[in-house]
Amino acid sequence: MRSRSRVHRVAPEVLTNADELERLASGEREGIAVLSGWRRDLLGKELLALLEGRLSLVIHRGEVAVEEREVT
Repeated sequence: MRSRSRVHRVAPEVLTNADELERLASGEREGIAVLSGWRRDLLGKELLALLEGRLSLVIHRGEVAVEEREVT
């Protein structure tokens, strides 16, 4: 979340919050702002891909990066 907020120059709390992230992690998908509109485009799609195992977080040159994973 923080990485994407820096890239898009948006405050992290404008994109989402801890409650929404916890709800996503527990499998909830309804009524979560980061999964709709411009928030979905900036962060929501990527969060879903992380949760589904299609993306992973890695450390690259001391920074957190997102990397595509092969789905088997």
